[in-house]
Amino acid sequence: MSHQQLQQAQRLSDYALAVARTGGYPAVMTVLFAAEILYYNWCSPAHRKRLIPEGFIAEWVALHTAELFRTGVRALASAVDALPPEVPDSRVRSWFNGMFDAEINFHDSVFEPCSSASSSGQT
Repeated sequence: MSHQQLQQAQRLSDYALAVARTGGYPAVMTVLFAAEILYYNWCSPAHRKRLIPEGFIAEWVALHTAELFRTGVRALASAVDALPPEVPDSRVRSWFNGMFDAEINFHDSVFEPCSSASSSGQT
């Protein structure tokens, strides 16, 4: 991994751990749901359209579209929906959006070198 990729991985980890420490169970359920629904939403269209290269990526997509995974995502959604009213919606949105951003930034950093190489004609 490049230095930038390691930094983004560390930011993702730091964000999730900080939120968990300060927000407890409600924050943990929210950031887990944000990450898992993101993976499900990324993988599902590719899986349905069979646009997945063989190997490691196919395995990752299969994991994130399997029924057991979908059941887990629904359970996380239910846990977030059942958070007590003392947890403000604005706080839940902040946790969710923060995790979403951290995940996207991490994945962008991983795939950016691939995009740069292909756009410059390198393979």
